[in-house]
Amino acid sequence: MTERRRLAGPSLAILLLLASSSAARAADPALDQAKTLYAAAAFEEALVAIGRVDAAQSGEPDVLLYKALCLLALGRPQEAATATRTLVSSTPTFVPETGTLPPRFRTLWTDTRKATLPAITREMFSSARARYQSKDYLPALTQFEQVLALADDPAWKDSAEATDIRTLASGFIDLAQAALPKLQPGPTPQPLAAAPTPPPPAPRPQPIVIEVAMAIRQDMPKWSPSDRVIARQSFDGAVRISIDAAGNVTEAVMVRPTHIIYDTLLLRAARDWRYRPALRNGQPIASEKVIEIHLGAVNEE
Repeated sequence: MTERRRLAGPSLAILLLLASSSAARAADPALDQAKTLYAAAAFEEALVAIGRVDAAQSGEPDVLLYKALCLLALGRPQEAATATRTLVSSTPTFVPETGTLPPRFRTLWTDTRKATLPAITREMFSSARARYQSKDYLPALTQFEQVLALADDPAWKDSAEATDIRTLASGFIDLAQAALPKLQPGPTPQPLAAAPTPPPPAPRPQPIVIEVAMAIRQDMPKWSPSDRVIARQSFDGAVRISIDAAGNVTEAVMVRPTHIIYDTLLLRAARDWRYRPALRNGQPIASEKVIEIHLGAVNEE
């Protein structure tokens, strides 16, 4: 398979829609207040306002973005890096207007995407290939298009791995499109004796626009260490969830375990999470999502 030419239409539409999806929804008043406080350099107060954002919107890209900005401005780089990594992992196609952001955050943003996107893209490619091999061609096509967009991200698109993934994804897109049922042409109109009617123009292909699933209820279980030794440690991990077209979680798998006790509670809690399902050209579809987990050390009095 040779490398596919850039898909300027569908891929660009996907990126533009996903980057602006959070702005299109009504913003939480607490988030608006946090943005105003951040602009006034009141970073501590802005962080407190972010903590008051409704739980259903706490995983929104804008919320995580301003949380990371405040933490970085307050001299808490490790926590800022965790928030940035959570943002990239949960919504990998979200791209802020980096030209208006501080240089330190632009560097953190680029480094985080460069470190995180390859694994996310590989995982999405594997999922898409499995769907294709199961002859579930339409969801596979959707995921391969997402893979193509992620592999074209400036943070790592010039790497050999990104080039290889684009080549493979483009080949699978061609195969999936060829495997989809073709529309049967209608009856050919009879030409008039005096002036034959020219055939109708071929229908123009519709661009494919993807919107990722967004959290409606995503309550995390409380981290309660079993002893003091564990309480002084921190843990990082990630859970991958499968979301059906109704927004229900059908499967949850730890891709990077945190702690055996917390992982059990997390997988149990994931059964009750609810999402606005991913959309393909406005129609609900099944999708997957990777959520980063950070368990910090617990301060004991």
